[in-house]
Amino acid sequence: MGEFHLQILKKNEEEIREFAESLIHLVKEMDKHTVEDEIEKIRGFYHIDHYFILQDERKIGVVKIFQGTFYYLGIEEGYDTDAVSQIITKIEEYLGGWRVSRLDAQIRDIYLPAMQKLGYTVEFGRYKMSLDLSRVTNMQHGEGIRTYQEADMPILIDMVTDAYRNSKDEKVGIFKPGMASTELPNIVNGKFGRFRPDLTSVFTSQDPDYIEGACLVSITENQPFVVLIGVRRSAQGNGIGRKLMSWVVDRVIEAGYQEIKLWVTSGNEAAEQLYKSMGFETISSIYHMYRSL
Repeated sequence: MGEFHLQILKKNEEEIREFAESLIHLVKEMDKHTVEDEIEKIRGFYHIDHYFILQDERKIGVVKIFQGTFYYLGIEEGYDTDAVSQIITKIEEYLGGWRVSRLDAQIRDIYLPAMQKLGYTVEFGRYKMSLDLSRVTNMQHGEGIRTYQEADMPILIDMVTDAYRNSKDEKVGIFKPGMASTELPNIVNGKFGRFRPDLTSVFTSQDPDYIEGACLVSITENQPFVVLIGVRRSAQGNGIGRKLMSWVVDRVIEAGYQEIKLWVTSGNEAAEQLYKSMGFETISSIYHMYRSL
């Protein structure tokens, strides 16, 4: 078996396109956008290092590195645990230059054996779930739900900030305090796929201007994707999440789609229970892992 090494992306147009195409092909857990979308991201994130993984002189994979973290690791099929461990060890050599006390990784489930062999520990998981719209169960409908409107943004930010406070996603850093003010406009502006306000549900109860919950939907991989769902803490436990999701399911079926997807964080038991009760099934998993130095 030949020696593995990394080659940093040179950022010329030919290599950027090659990296984007390899990323889409090799990183199975990634929410797939067009090659042009991925090229734009690579150009825009200059603080992230993009590397090709080479065996001798042949490119066999890709990885992204930011400070002490590596993610979007994609390697051609056919490499066993020992080979993957060698590749990860080579990545660690580059991470060492950041002078960090802990190495972090976001890794697809098939790489778990290699990571555990090297002494990494699972911190939490993220599960991508899919719902076959011909097999939906346990729907619940109700009044007080409407589509998203542009004027909703300030109160939507307030609602989401409250909904995610002390949540599992906040505790593990998926949705940090203050992120709502930047990420919600990013969702609406298309950072996570083509935002569909007509498929996005907003729960306002008695006051049409006071948002108690929302389910934001974009189109990714030519399918509807729930980018974010949240309910104010004072209103949680009242079935609002199920009503929001049921409203969305009705609309995406009317729009002619056959499937809808979302991500959920391990340990978010209420959300997992809701999705599974409606018929969602896990289709892929990623794990956030770490190793102290």
